[in-house]
Amino acid sequence: EVELNERPGTESVPPDLLAPQEKTPVVVPEPALVPPPQDEDRASSIAKRVAIPLLWVIVPVLLLFFSYKRIFAGINDPNAMDFGQIARNVAEGHGLSTSIIRPMALSVERAKPRVDGPANRPAKQRLVQPDLTHGPLYPFVLAQGMNIWSGIKGTPANDQTLAYVSMGFFLLALFFTYRLGKSLFNPAVATVATIAVMMNKWMVTAALSGSHLTMLAALGALTLLALHRYLLRASGEEGNT
Repeated sequence: EVELNERPGTESVPPDLLAPQEKTPVVVPEPALVPPPQDEDRASSIAKRVAIPLLWVIVPVLLLFFSYKRIFAGINDPNAMDFGQIARNVAEGHGLSTSIIRPMALSVERAKPRVDGPANRPAKQRLVQPDLTHGPLYPFVLAQGMNIWSGIKGTPANDQTLAYVSMGFFLLALFFTYRLGKSLFNPAVATVATIAVMMNKWMVTAALSGSHLTMLAALGALTLLALHRYLLRASGEEGNT
């Protein structure tokens, strides 16, 4: 008898070869992920952190420089002139005194003679009296600026000294305005507010005229910023600063 799976003249095939063979899945290797260039990202981040502050410094300085070259022709603000002569008295060691004699102030303290002039010339006397009209902070700052100017230039301070001090406070007012806007709202609002102050005609004019208003603007923004941070710290919240 011949088995069914065998035929004459043929060889028998093993049963395991007749069974259906399972296909082995072909594993295709995934392409290796190339890590992002961390050095380039770090360099770009550093460039942004450096470029933005430099931009905020360069633009206002250039604005003041071109405005100064085009507009400035000396101090013509009466209040700035008054602060200037008080600051000169402070710088020369005469204390917070003024050369503008005010009759109402004479009822408080009498005016005293002040001697001016170099040693090789006849001395000139003029009356000075303690200043009871202005606060002492701005004249004191102006006096320090006059001393620095005289030390660097070797010449007495002039109208430019008053303008430079006032322009310095103008730049500080811009800085504190940006920080205050960022702390209260967000960087976009802070940027708009800073640009509004920077392009304000009256603020630029006050900076070039040696006015004390720029100092008031800077100290006002600083006071509000310090108050806001104090309230955030007291409430346990974190400010966006």
